[in-house]
Order: sequence, then structure tokens, then C-alpha cells
Amino acid sequence: TQYPDMDFVVYHAAFERETQEGPYDPDDAGTGVNSLVKAMQDYGVPPNSNVWAELGTTWREVMDDPDQAAHVLGKLLLHVGEDRILWGTDAIWFGSPQPQIMALRAFRIEPAARERWGYPELTDTIKRKILGLNAAALFGVDPDATRCALAPDGLEAGRVQPS
Repeated sequence: TQYPDMDFVVYHAAFERETQEGPYDPDDAGTGVNSLVKAMQDYGVPPNSNVWAELGTTWREVMDDPDQAAHVLGKLLLHVGEDRILWGTDAIWFGSPQPQIMALRAFRIEPAARERWGYPELTDTIKRKILGLNAAALFGVDPDATRCALAPDGLEAGRVQPS
């Protein structure tokens, strides 16, 4: 709140491997995503403002545990905002991120969890935001712009002609 014109990216969304993520509990918010939520609440930072949560290894760590995954994404959607969650991987350490991307595309927060804890539905629109549109907004990139367009005549000129 002291620097409203500055963006803050919280890597791994403050997730810690030693923490079992559950619903937000302000009385037990010393670690994990709860610590990020509590800090935002304590300092009056509303969702979709200048704090961004990057998933990094977080998604890889929770994607095989649907309850934990629902709590991580649900808390981030509620408190950080659907426009401020960024896809990220530590693919250099864990290999191709494609299985993680596929798991996020297929994942859903079950209706019972949404009803019990007030988590929003994880729609395809929100997933597109997480997987790239939010990062494009943060970095000022137009996702619809054409990049690296090559004129076909230059490609044709460089092609080896059969003899």
C-alpha cells in the first residue's frame, strides 16, 4: 500500500513444502499461502491490485493432491485475485512443464469446496489468464500482436534448391 504504483511478484505464492495447505486460517498464517493472504489483509491490499502470486514449483508440488491444490488456487483466487496469479515453473530442475500445464488445464475446484470455503470456479477463462494472459498484462505484452513475422520471400530465397 506504500507503493501503489509498484508491482510485487511473490514467487511460489509463498508456498512452503513443509506446509499442508488448507482453508485460510488467520490464526495459523505463519507459513505457506496463508502467510501471503494474511500479509495482504494486514496491510489492506485488495485482490487484483499490485501484488502478484507466481506459481513456480507450487503447482508441481500440489497438483497430485486435489484438496491441497484446491486450497492453494482457491485462496489465491479469493485473496490475490484472478488477474494476479501467474504461471511459472522451475522446469530447469524438473523437466518439461507440459504435464503440469495439462494438469492445470484439467483441474477443477470441486463444487463442495467452492460452497464450503467460498472459492470461485476455476474456469477456462481464468486458466488462460493464469497460463499467460496475466503475465502479458504485468509485462506490458500484447498477446494478440504478431511477433517475429518472416516474409515468405526471404525464406524461399534461403531454401536449398534441388539440383
